[in-house]
Amino acid sequence: MQFIREKLFSARPVRFLIVASLCTVLLLSNALPAAAVGGSDKGGTTLDEIVEKAEQVVKQEPRSMQQVQAEANNSTNTVQGSANKEKMEQSQDSKSGPAMAEDVNKAVKDMEDADYD
Repeated sequence: MQFIREKLFSARPVRFLIVASLCTVLLLSNALPAAAVGGSDKGGTTLDEIVEKAEQVVKQEPRSMQQVQAEANNSTNTVQGSANKEKMEQSQDSKSGPAMAEDVNKAVKDMEDADYD
């Protein structure tokens, strides 16, 4: 029994150091991601432009489908514009296909014409 007590007393400083080091690691791992935020401000300016454009669109009358499609064909999409276009992977065949609304309309017409007996 004496042997076990001696080992427990000698292990207390070691346990304290382990717990203290784990607490330090947890504290630093929570604090360092915030430090990684600094750097280029390019993303912020692009986001500001997107917000300004969205506010302008909200203040205007609703746009027609043709206006939205024309704007989408000029850039990557209507929300982002051409921001980060060089980083996006896109197929060259994607612009030649029919619009999603046309596909949906065709599917609805096919369902209406179908005979379900």
